[in-house]
Amino acid sequence: MDWLDDSIAFLRPRAPTPADIPETLLYARTLAVVLLHAPLLLVILNVIVAPYGKFNRPGFGPTVNGKLGWLFFESIPVVAFYLAVTASSSLAALSSTQLVLVLLWEVHYIHRSLVYTWRAPGMAPMSVFTVLGAICFNVPNGYVNGRFVGYFGDLPDSVATSPRFLAGVAVFAVGMVINIWADNVLFGLRRGRHAGGERYSVPLGGLYSWVSCPNYLGEILEWVGWAIATGSWAGTAFALFTACNLVPRAIKQHAWYQATFPNYPRSRKAVIPLLL
Repeated sequence: MDWLDDSIAFLRPRAPTPADIPETLLYARTLAVVLLHAPLLLVILNVIVAPYGKFNRPGFGPTVNGKLGWLFFESIPVVAFYLAVTASSSLAALSSTQLVLVLLWEVHYIHRSLVYTWRAPGMAPMSVFTVLGAICFNVPNGYVNGRFVGYFGDLPDSVATSPRFLAGVAVFAVGMVINIWADNVLFGLRRGRHAGGERYSVPLGGLYSWVSCPNYLGEILEWVGWAIATGSWAGTAFALFTACNLVPRAIKQHAWYQATFPNYPRSRKAVIPLLL
């Protein structure tokens, strides 16, 4: 039953030494803040729709260029996570398990900050408060996940071949592929719009036959996979936050599609095939 023992390793984190106690308290308090973000955001987003993208509208303070705002707040986790991981040791001292997790995190956020911003045909202006709100989450979230991977987590080389870890990495990879594919479909529709086509069009094919927002589904799967692979409360908190952030937006976007396009497929769900 070694695989089962390993799968619940997050219940037995590395025992702190007396020298760890100050940071252990900081880590616990920061993790509590990250955990509280999820229910708070869920309440807020059931009252208002976050003012960016097609839902950008006046009344939410000054705005910034959409691409610059996105690039800035999505770059924060690249740096925050890396600094947290390497605060106690260099990358060369990390186990293979830790290095895989660093790779997953950094590839995701380098793609989201640089590649996505560069490839997006255009992005609507966004409220400066949206940017600041994202930063207020990304800094502590990068810290707790980075410190777990780099220091507090029990992540020796042997974990890299455990069923839990491999399953988590697989879910993360599938989610990232879905996310990038769905974004590519939307980019194609935007390019058509910029070339003089319809202002908005219905995305078709693949997972778009099942849900209105497979891009959100993909991102949720990524961080569920991360939570499984790390076996940590930090990863679980991030997965919960992602779901609380994107599921309400997907529901609002699904309703917008239905209201905007009279022949919109009624069999489609918002974000989870056949369920929601």
